[in-house]
Amino acid sequence: MQHLIESGLYGQGLFHVNRPILVERYNACLTDIGLKTTKLSEFYIDGMGWSPQVAQELDDPFYLSHYGIANPYGVIISPEQNGLPVQFPFHSFDRHLMDIIFATYKNHIRDLTAKTSIWIDIDQEISTYLAPQDLLLVDSLNLSFHTPDRLISKVREQRKLVRQFNDDSFSWAEEGLLDALLESSRTHGDLRHGNMEIPDMPYTHVQSFHTRGFGGVFLFRTDFNKARPVLIFEDERQPLAEASGLSHREFYLNDPALEDFLFDYKFLIADTDTYPYLYEHLQRIEDMILITELEKLKLNEDFELYDRVGRKRAISYLLRNGQLNETYVELERITNAVKKGIYRLTAQKFKKHRMLFAVPNPKLDEQEKNLLGLLMAKMAPNDVYWQYYFDKEGFYSDYKTWSPMKRKWAVECIKRHLVQVDF
Repeated sequence: MQHLIESGLYGQGLFHVNRPILVERYNACLTDIGLKTTKLSEFYIDGMGWSPQVAQELDDPFYLSHYGIANPYGVIISPEQNGLPVQFPFHSFDRHLMDIIFATYKNHIRDLTAKTSIWIDIDQEISTYLAPQDLLLVDSLNLSFHTPDRLISKVREQRKLVRQFNDDSFSWAEEGLLDALLESSRTHGDLRHGNMEIPDMPYTHVQSFHTRGFGGVFLFRTDFNKARPVLIFEDERQPLAEASGLSHREFYLNDPALEDFLFDYKFLIADTDTYPYLYEHLQRIEDMILITELEKLKLNEDFELYDRVGRKRAISYLLRNGQLNETYVELERITNAVKKGIYRLTAQKFKKHRMLFAVPNPKLDEQEKNLLGLLMAKMAPNDVYWQYYFDKEGFYSDYKTWSPMKRKWAVECIKRHLVQVDF
């Protein structure tokens, strides 16, 4: 992983918790929630407050939750977490959720974290998931905000006392009210001004999402083309529900019927004309085939696929060794035809080649398109850049199994094609 770190493709964009006061505030949140604390003197956290170092220390990637994905929490100790990635999302909407929080309460977070830290209770209104079908019950979340020192509640209390004092003409004569105001002021200072009271917030962008629960499950719930809700299971050990009488559909990730469903209901379309990076996408799939076949030969030399001569040398080497199959030759012809603008996906070729040209339907919203990008990266991880962009955890897992030659190629490929998705 060192090459990924040095190339800026792993562990980047996290907030460095390297001061005792920040560590203390982070642990205060964990203690207040009822979670295990860290003994580390410094570590990094993402936009949601999750730390890879703390997860490793506690030997629990789900340490920022009570009993799994149904009860997650967020921790904010600095405004600098705004816009940071969510490195270990429990759900695919986690990054969007944090973006909404910072967009709505940016000033509140700034003022509060100058004095304390904030933890977020992400309430799905269900204590635990007993079965994957329970995901269909999630239609909104409630976000409530807390501080370990109860500063938010103390702000509310002091402001309530101030309103009582101002609203009552004889409040100056009420000793109890005056004593309470003076005590609050002496203990906490003047809390009348500033943005330090964060009300509960509903989050409703949960129509469709992916969750880590049950070995990984996709939920698509949309009125698009009158499709019933769909559950897609990554783990084939999860039993499918009985088909009769269901108000939703269920598939395994590798079920050929899933691909038919996605195209029949126009979740995916085979776009040979409008996707701006189609040629680059096909070229990367070609290169993945080449580098995978080269890897099988356990060579001690590198082949620079981005150098024309190096690419020809790799193809020649594979041909001599009988390693270049018909799939590559056919794909090469398709890629060249696309580059020249002369390729047409005929009805006869459609089913065989449609996943090469598959993109989310542009009529879907951004969250659904990104969710389909993740689904495609898991169904067919043959474009290393798409896999890195949509399914980083899958990419990192595969990367560890690759040869040094393939790792070097993957890093170069990703760095050359950054931001080339744009569905």
